Amino acid sequence: ILKIMMKSMMRKMTETKKAKELVKLLERLIEKDYLYSEESIKEMKSQLRSVKQQIADIDKNNSKGFGVLM
Repeated sequence: ILKIMMKSMMRKMTETKKAKELVKLLERLIEKDYLYSEESIKEMKSQLRSVKQQIADIDKNNSKGFGVLM
């Protein structure tokens, strides 16, 4: 059971890490808005909002904290 829990936890950590790397990449690309069309910038901003929301959802599901009753 412990191995299954560890694999699950590692998978979630990897997903979060990759998502955070994607956020950094999108933010850097958006900063260089002069290189892209207005439509491309809008699409990147939309993707950025989506990824940030997914990270928030993952963190919310993983966050147990001390003294939290479930």
